[in-house]
Amino acid sequence: MVWLCRLICPPGGTILDPFLGSGTTGVAALRQGFKFVGIERDPEYLEIARGRIEEDAPLFRRSPAPPARTEIAESDAQLRLLDDER
Repeated sequence: MVWLCRLICPPGGTILDPFLGSGTTGVAALRQGFKFVGIERDPEYLEIARGRIEEDAPLFRRSPAPPARTEIAESDAQLRLLDDER
């Protein structure tokens, strides 16, 4: 699959896989430095592909969820208290 990615896509290009399956094309594309877009309608295969791609390319792992809005509001209130003391 690496060979095919290099054959059909220019350097720095994007590879589209409309039938992602287990993610083989995505792994090959990312290993070669291409951008990649994969489409999968079956949630089970999507999870398999996501796991394979994240395992092979750890920088593509999801970021932790942002803090809940209540935590942000509390932080903002604390900052305003500090501003009032100055």
